[in-house]
Amino acid sequence: MNQIVVHFQLTRSEAVGAMRRLMFRTWQIWLIIAGSLVLIGSAGLLQDEFNQSDRAESSGTVQLLLILGIVYVLLLLSVFTAPGRSWEKNASVRGPQSVAFSDYGIQQRSLYSEGASQWVLYSQTFEPAECYLLRMPLRRATLVMPKRAFASVSDELAFRVLAERYTVARLRPSGSGLPPGQVWSPPH
Repeated sequence: MNQIVVHFQLTRSEAVGAMRRLMFRTWQIWLIIAGSLVLIGSAGLLQDEFNQSDRAESSGTVQLLLILGIVYVLLLLSVFTAPGRSWEKNASVRGPQSVAFSDYGIQQRSLYSEGASQWVLYSQTFEPAECYLLRMPLRRATLVMPKRAFASVSDELAFRVLAERYTVARLRPSGSGLPPGQVWSPPH
């Protein structure tokens, strides 16, 4: 198979959106969300119970639960704003990038770095609406590649074949660049 080369410069919305999608795939975020809901809900239920029984001495417990719930919500908000802060701090992500894909591996070039890796470094490929995300679990990193970077439909289809072959690929049933009515089917 020939090499597929893409050149792109991520927009803020592409990078931040991709990072947020990945964050909401982790169990830690869902634990924070569930924890805040449980704490705030418990505070509300206990407050209602204490109001009905006229026991004012336990209002400290309700206040503590409510404060902890609010702290969890603030933690969630800070995590939600982290991708935007990361975008601002990382010039390499904001700059021009080139990525080449083949059966031999992946070569990347950005503003400050250049490197090559084998497909085994990437465990999963995800496909949100506007990009492809290649996960590197050992480094807790992701290659974000916008679909608009592909020069042709055939390049995008060839990339999808490689992603299916070498990673656990969670791809949409049809690629973004396919003509209407043409449905993507993985190689057999």
